[in-house]
Amino acid sequence: MKKLLFIVLIIFLLTLGLWYFFFQKKNKINTTNTTSITNITQTKLYKNQEANFTINVPRQINIQENPNNFDIGEASLSQVISVVIKTKKNTFFSKNPYDPTPEQMKIESDLLNNGILPPINDSSFVYEPSRKIVLLSGKKYAIKQMNFFGFDCDEFYFEQKLTTYNKGYHVNISYIANAEKIKKLYPEYFTRDFKCENKIVFSRSDQFYEDLVSGKLKGVAQEWYGTFNQMIRDITFD
Repeated sequence: MKKLLFIVLIIFLLTLGLWYFFFQKKNKINTTNTTSITNITQTKLYKNQEANFTINVPRQINIQENPNNFDIGEASLSQVISVVIKTKKNTFFSKNPYDPTPEQMKIESDLLNNGILPPINDSSFVYEPSRKIVLLSGKKYAIKQMNFFGFDCDEFYFEQKLTTYNKGYHVNISYIANAEKIKKLYPEYFTRDFKCENKIVFSRSDQFYEDLVSGKLKGVAQEWYGTFNQMIRDITFD
């Protein structure tokens, strides 16, 4: 009788072990499919001598460095997806009302150095649920966020943005998506608004963001999201 119970126990434990193994394997595969990290194989290395950092950018993506008259609307709607890199001294006072003042940069830099997420300087375009603090290269804290907004009802802007400080410089790295493709390929996040002469408006930012970070979108938008994550994951600072 004891021998029979022992055999039953062994069979039960083996069955339990096999079930656990396959269940974990299935979960692992699902998790991998939703990490939204793009494998960048063909890249070009960008090195900034002033702020002392390097970043790998896919070869097909245009890099704009410190553009003087950068038209956000034109870039977002163009067929050329852009990475915009801006660096400036922490003490520089910009005439652009959307840029932080030297005092704001000092506060922001001090908080980031201590691993604290700074308050938003200008919340006009920031999609607040996306805003968080990340650790780069295991040693440099940065603000990572998304900006969604429209200019003239049917003109849209989709940006992923990283902000940090290094060697006395304020560093912004923005990855701008092709808004026209997003509007065309993901119509479920847009509606027509009678306030805008019945033009199409981006109306479901919450659902768009949720589906984006969970890996449900696929295609152009998911690639845009994953590529930026890959780029900032591999960034290095001297």
